[in-house]
Amino acid sequence: MLSCKTWVFLLLFWTVNGYKLNVPRLLLPYHPSVPMRFELEVGTPSGGCFKWRSNRPDVVKVNPLGHRDCSDRAEVVATAKVAGTHNAVIFADDTDGGATLSCVVTIDEVATIVIEHTTKVLYVDAAPAPITVVAFNADGDKFSTLGELPFEWDVSDNGGELRPLRIVPFEQSKYRAPRDIQELESQKKKGYLVLLEGLSSGSSTVQTKFQDSYFAKVAASSLDLVVVANLLLEPAYDIFIPVYSDIHFVVKIVKEQGVEEVPMPSPLYTLRLEDNKICSLNSAQSIVTALSKGTTNLLLHTENIDAKTTKNAAVRPPSTKIQVVDPESLQFAISGNNWVLEKDRVYTIGINLLDPHGNHMFIADNARFETVLPLDYFEIVKTTNNGTHFEVKARKSGRVTLRSKLTSFITEGGIEIFIKRKVVGEQQLEIVDPITVIPKQVIFPYLVQKKFEYPLKAIGGSGSFSWLSGNRAVCDVDDTGLSRSGELGWTLVTAVDRKNPSIFGTSKIGVLEAISLDFGKTRKEVEVGKVLYLNVQLYGLDREKGQRHIPFTDCRNVPFTVEVQNHAYFHYEKDIPSQIPTEGTGCGTIALKAIKSGDTRITVKYDKYSATIDVSAFPALKIIEDELLIPIGGAFKLIVEGGPRPWLLDPSQFFIEGKSANSQAVSSKWHEKLLFTCGQQSATTVDVVVGNQPTTSNEIPAVVSSTIRICCVMPSRLGLKVEEKKKEGNAPKCPSSAVTPILSSERFNIGVTAFGRCDESEEERSMVGIDSMELEWGLPGDGKNFLSLGKTTQFTDDQTNRGWIDATPKGKVGNVRVSVKSTRSGSQRLPNPVAGNLDIKLVNRASTVPSSLVLWNDVTATAKLSIEGGSGHFHLVDRSEFYDAQVTSKEIIVSPRKTGSAPLRLLDLCLGSALLEVPIKITDIHSLRIRAPSHVEVSSRVTVNVDVVDVEGEPFSADYVSVMNLELETDSTSAKITRDSGMRFHLDAKAVGEVKLIASARASSGSPIQSRQHILQIYAPIKLYPRTVTLIPESTFQLEIVGGPRPTPPVSFTLNNTKSMRIESNALITSLTTLGNTLVTGTINQDNGQSTSDSVVVRVVSLAGIRLRVSTNRAKTGAKVSARVDGLQDDETPYSFGGATYPFKVKWSVSDPTVLMIDSSYLGNALTEGEQNRFGVSLSARAGGRVAIKVEVQMHPSARLHFQNKQQLFEAETTVIVDEAPALIDPKLPISMINIAPDAEYKLKSTWNDGQTTFSVPTAFSSLATVSKAGHLRTHSITGSAGILLARTSAELNESVIVPLQVSAVGSLWVDVVPPLTNAHAHTLMALPVGLTLNLKVYFRDRSGLRLLAAANKIQYRPHRFDLTDISASNQNRTITITLKTPGETVLRIWDSDERNLQTFIRIYALDQLTPNSKRSIVVSDLICFVNPVEGVAEWRIDGEEQLQLLQGSIGLAKKPGNVVVEMKSDQGLSMHATILINPVGYVGFSSSQSSAFVSNFAGESFVFPLHIARHSNESTKETSVIGCAKDQPLPRLSAPITCSIHFSNQLAFSASHLFTAKSTFDETKGLYACVIQEQVAGRVPLSIVDTKPTDIIVTANWNDKHASNIPDAVITRPFYMAFEILDKQLTLSSLPSHQAPGAVLSIRVPPAQLSKIAASGCADWVTITETTGAHSLNANKHYLIQTKRGNSVQPGHIEKCEITISNALTGQAGSVAINIRGIDKMTAQLTGAESATFLQLLFSLAHSFSWLFIPLMTLCIAAIILIAVWLILRSGSVKLGTAANNVAGGVFASDRSNPNISYQSSAGSSPSASYVWRESPPRYHSTPIDNTPTLGPIGSGGSPQLWTSSNIRRRL
Repeated sequence: MLSCKTWVFLLLFWTVNGYKLNVPRLLLPYHPSVPMRFELEVGTPSGGCFKWRSNRPDVVKVNPLGHRDCSDRAEVVATAKVAGTHNAVIFADDTDGGATLSCVVTIDEVATIVIEHTTKVLYVDAAPAPITVVAFNADGDKFSTLGELPFEWDVSDNGGELRPLRIVPFEQSKYRAPRDIQELESQKKKGYLVLLEGLSSGSSTVQTKFQDSYFAKVAASSLDLVVVANLLLEPAYDIFIPVYSDIHFVVKIVKEQGVEEVPMPSPLYTLRLEDNKICSLNSAQSIVTALSKGTTNLLLHTENIDAKTTKNAAVRPPSTKIQVVDPESLQFAISGNNWVLEKDRVYTIGINLLDPHGNHMFIADNARFETVLPLDYFEIVKTTNNGTHFEVKARKSGRVTLRSKLTSFITEGGIEIFIKRKVVGEQQLEIVDPITVIPKQVIFPYLVQKKFEYPLKAIGGSGSFSWLSGNRAVCDVDDTGLSRSGELGWTLVTAVDRKNPSIFGTSKIGVLEAISLDFGKTRKEVEVGKVLYLNVQLYGLDREKGQRHIPFTDCRNVPFTVEVQNHAYFHYEKDIPSQIPTEGTGCGTIALKAIKSGDTRITVKYDKYSATIDVSAFPALKIIEDELLIPIGGAFKLIVEGGPRPWLLDPSQFFIEGKSANSQAVSSKWHEKLLFTCGQQSATTVDVVVGNQPTTSNEIPAVVSSTIRICCVMPSRLGLKVEEKKKEGNAPKCPSSAVTPILSSERFNIGVTAFGRCDESEEERSMVGIDSMELEWGLPGDGKNFLSLGKTTQFTDDQTNRGWIDATPKGKVGNVRVSVKSTRSGSQRLPNPVAGNLDIKLVNRASTVPSSLVLWNDVTATAKLSIEGGSGHFHLVDRSEFYDAQVTSKEIIVSPRKTGSAPLRLLDLCLGSALLEVPIKITDIHSLRIRAPSHVEVSSRVTVNVDVVDVEGEPFSADYVSVMNLELETDSTSAKITRDSGMRFHLDAKAVGEVKLIASARASSGSPIQSRQHILQIYAPIKLYPRTVTLIPESTFQLEIVGGPRPTPPVSFTLNNTKSMRIESNALITSLTTLGNTLVTGTINQDNGQSTSDSVVVRVVSLAGIRLRVSTNRAKTGAKVSARVDGLQDDETPYSFGGATYPFKVKWSVSDPTVLMIDSSYLGNALTEGEQNRFGVSLSARAGGRVAIKVEVQMHPSARLHFQNKQQLFEAETTVIVDEAPALIDPKLPISMINIAPDAEYKLKSTWNDGQTTFSVPTAFSSLATVSKAGHLRTHSITGSAGILLARTSAELNESVIVPLQVSAVGSLWVDVVPPLTNAHAHTLMALPVGLTLNLKVYFRDRSGLRLLAAANKIQYRPHRFDLTDISASNQNRTITITLKTPGETVLRIWDSDERNLQTFIRIYALDQLTPNSKRSIVVSDLICFVNPVEGVAEWRIDGEEQLQLLQGSIGLAKKPGNVVVEMKSDQGLSMHATILINPVGYVGFSSSQSSAFVSNFAGESFVFPLHIARHSNESTKETSVIGCAKDQPLPRLSAPITCSIHFSNQLAFSASHLFTAKSTFDETKGLYACVIQEQVAGRVPLSIVDTKPTDIIVTANWNDKHASNIPDAVITRPFYMAFEILDKQLTLSSLPSHQAPGAVLSIRVPPAQLSKIAASGCADWVTITETTGAHSLNANKHYLIQTKRGNSVQPGHIEKCEITISNALTGQAGSVAINIRGIDKMTAQLTGAESATFLQLLFSLAHSFSWLFIPLMTLCIAAIILIAVWLILRSGSVKLGTAANNVAGGVFASDRSNPNISYQSSAGSSPSASYVWRESPPRYHSTPIDNTPTLGPIGSGGSPQLWTSSNIRRRL
């Protein structure tokens, strides 16, 4: 909480800073008689109460404006009477807040005056421009005002007929003049401010000076002005026009009254073109015509203003920039900027013309456009002649495309000029119907608690609408058009088209108070079970239209109360929401559900209003059939049930009737039936209608009708059917069939039905009324042996009107036919007798085979039971918990559910009570297994078996599981699966790929069972390459395996000759010392018995000799020649001996190295190849001549049979002629040419890149090559010489040059390393670094050894073994990337696929050279320095940045365990990599020998505890965490992966964290991680140094990785020594010896255990230091008496300085105390000599000696006492005890540095042994009266050194 004094201080501070004067300083001119005035005002905020005063009223007087003692404005008046510079201060004292504002006023003499201006140009007839004079003193300071000093103004013209300018008085203008100017004008004088008005074009000079003679020495000031007309040239913007366009320009002048057009041509103004070649000007009509492309300006010149004047005044004539360009495209524009239009609305459509840069071009009136506006959609109201502007009316909705094109221009002579450039444009638009909102008006009742929602529908427009409400308080609307009621009132809801907001429709919405309630026109009858919706109509009061009642549109949310008089008939469905009525009238509905037939009364209430209505419920209308077929002469009685009942209020209007359109079917009402009688054959429709007629009490009565068709027809046939007996339970009916099964031992009934058709096209239907027909029954054939029939036919008396006869079987099984026929119906004889038959099958009771079943408990394991006997239609009587059964006519399919047994009970549906029982037992199935091969060759077939096993693993029989829904599936199209049997499948391999097989079935629990996924790979047949391999003995070569399974399984190799060679499983061949041929067969055997194999021949031979092959025997200087060693046979290449275990020693030499020199290596100068296995060299042709190349191949001493005939050395030699390259001798110039292969392509580029350069091939050379103008060179198949013409043609230069072209045949194939390999060390590399990535660039040379620029050859490559390198290619194999992954030697062959002899062999030898050599394990947190073996700056990258992080250059930090690939790329483009293993950390421990021996809290000291981090504790002795780095190599700063913490071993009054901070770090000099303990500076706490007990400090290091929580913490314990504290930072002594001045006591607080370790030294020449004991102040426990030595030579008034050092021998802590020795004069010595005098005597002595100073000293003392009292009062609220929480200036550490702002004092409330740190009070602010700027002023003093002169005063407390 802030104290009251603080609040007062803040209030005063805010007040002073809140008020400000309008000016902080004033400079007023001196005049002996005219007083200068200026108004001061206090603002921001205004309205303050100030008292004004001047410190020099004789110079400046201040007059308050308003109340004298309370005003915020005042007038300052200069009252100085003497010339010169005078200063005064005006004060404004705030009478309320005590604040004071000030303004310094200076009065000085005017030295100069200047006319201020913002422009030198004025406009004719424009508003007057103010011109001001300002004055300056001799120092150049500007006067604040010139007040009422009068000026003389003079306006002179610089020639011309009319006067350009005049001075206008303020009273004649619209401007308001300052008060000073008003006063002068009232005296017919002019002041420092005047108004100048332009009258006519011209120039003029304005001059002014002081009118008063007092200022006669002040020079006048003048200003030259130019007056011009404010002209406008329209068009005024930059114009882009096409050629032939005419533009009419208009000149306008801007005047004060408005803008007027200037008739042209005019004598005052002239139009001029800058460039008449671009455009022409018709001055008479002001028309500019575009002539050619370019840029020009049209200028408007004023005739009576010379160019020099306008230039000096920076007056530029109005101009328009005209750019004549070609048009590029057209754009349509429309009023409203939206291309969704509303039908029946008028729009303006325009066309914009654009240039290639998108600039809008001016469309001239003489341009002609063909614009197509479809007249079906538009009515053109108005258009322009040029066809670019249309006013149209949209006539029809739809999508339309507008098109236009620029066609021509019409010249002044009427000639039409057509343009050739196609400039077209089109625009698609959509015309929509106007938007109509339905309904147009919605009225809501006003409810406070409930709001209404009503859906508004918008039609028309684009179909996408935004809904807006004019007053959302009355009605809100959402995005779908759903309106919501609000407060009382009216508003409009608008539906706005989203595509065009200008298209909208509205609906009027009202919210009114309810005034009455009634039922609307509504239905009052409803069918039982249905809902009756009664329409409720609520009315509102429209006060705006004469208090009329208006029906509400929606009252669904009105809380109506509904009362039902009799709930037995109707129930109020309050859960059914009220609806807007769709029939009748009303604003809502109430829902009543009809319970049963009857009548009741309904009452609805709302507020004080109610309405009542009667309602009725009726049963549904029922008619037996929708069509009746009656035999002619027969009759039928139709029963009518249900329908509306007679209306209770008017039952007389009830009716029920049948309306027939044919009198042949007569209907009449007979009780509750309608009787139909048929006379003749006919068909008619009868409407059975039941209901009431409309009455006033039932306006919408219920009328229910049903239509029935009556057909009077002749029967077409008779149908017979055995009547079913009653079934047990819910058994289904017996299905119908041609033969009816009957149990041969039971009686049954046969029913008869007549059938007929209303129309021949219809199907037959059963007839009613057949009791009028005579029926005759019979048993054809031997039916009487099986069955006997009853005597008569019987008929039912119901709507079915069916007949039947009894039948009795005779116990035999067999088929029987029963027949019936009729010849008469009623009294009529049928023209065609009708008959019917029934086939009956007499059967025995059903039985099953087998009679019992045992089945495994699996969902897919089903069994079949064959059924013998019975009807073939069966039904399960009950279900078992152990199994499921499905029954068909011939079998029962049983599926298990769980283990157990229960009988299956089966009912014969067609034999009544025939019941069959079958005993069934269930057991279990466990799993599915797929038996299939894992690999199969493409285009072959394999068998896949699926086994179903139980829990014991025994397979089930296929008899049980063949139909268990067992499926074998795959998601691959590479194979096709077909079923062979229940559990056997065939798989046909169609294409190479991977196939996943899954077998599935259904489990007994109902869940699916799936087998494990079986993966089958379809592979191509294996192929071995090359087909023939030739090797010398003891040499290696690896076959290439193509095809087969992937990954390639172990290939089984068989040899028909094992003495000549052996082969590894990876196809690596090693030849033996036995010569001969071997057939090598590689076979991959599959587990399904299939295999794939291929064979090659390996020849092991001895070389009979060698051949020296060179790429050319005739070369040119500057060319390259390759040479290699081959055997005598064509297949004896470096492949044969490049992989020899004992390699050849190959020595190359040339007869003349000055002609042909051997290069160091194919792979660059950084690599030096030795003589071992150097089977090829590269040579450079340096000069013309003939040279012999010789090679010697010596067999290795350990080799056998490499050479035939026991030869040890082979030699070969060849001659190469080097011709000089063509060149000129005089002048001495080389001849450069393009050398390229036949059928090749190349893109030529030249230094002439100005876009006007072309390439061409002269016709004479067209058979050799062609070239495009852009430089695309293509050679033909012919070789020879040609030339390419390079030409550059421009307006300034026309030159060409012939470039020689040589089409040369390909002579050799070459490779270069890109970029070249260079070594980083002084010596060259003997091998390539492992991990290096080489990029080989393949190219060709001609038969002279010269490089070909391009060639079309196809390249192939392969190494002699694949296990040492990773090789990839790009750019059509012309760039080969080789990564050296394993040490060893690889021979790479590169050849032309079309010409295999065009080849080269490269030897690649690699060793590991990238990773640092280190035998110990690398762990997380280690720093690793990698080696760059090549030249140049290396760029390092990590593949696995989570494990290793690159910090700088090649230094990496191990972060996580794992393998890491380190990649290096040099600035030469070379890359390489290495793999290292980073191990996890298992041990963290402190290095005791390197850690600090103790910890102390004296300032500025750090204590370091290094750590060892290792994989295991037995590796903890490793020196550093740095691997492979040089001793002088700078290391990066690291964040340590540990957390350090500290605590004391004993409980103290403060914690270790109060004193220290513990942080982790990395020591770059030692290469170790460490914990560093440093002083805590975040907060200070009080320390009791004297009472602190000895303790230890424990340092703990915790490994940060949360994934390695099992690493024990590192712990180390060291003693803690509390620092001592020096209480006196400075002592001042007198020069008196110790017997006259006792000296000073230096006090120190020291931990008791360290007292003996403290020593004091220094200042030996000036003082003595003596340890003293006894009670001293400041609670210190170590004291030294400091005394001045005798005989010191300190002069009076001088001070000698020295330092005393306090040190601790235990900790090394040291601190210094400054000693000041002040020289003392005799008087002081005399005073200090009276040691025994009392203090009062001392005062009397001083008074006697210095009596003349008494009065001044007393005055000074009284003032000091007052100031000290005020300071103590203010200080008392701000001195606070410093703690660690408030971060005071004091601290935990005892500082060795002096702090003048901190005083150490004892507290009365503290313990005797405790010392605390106090903080100075905050600064106080006060304001100066001059500039009102807050300044910082200290109150009090932080203490000063004091002089020790008296033994009675020992120390200032």
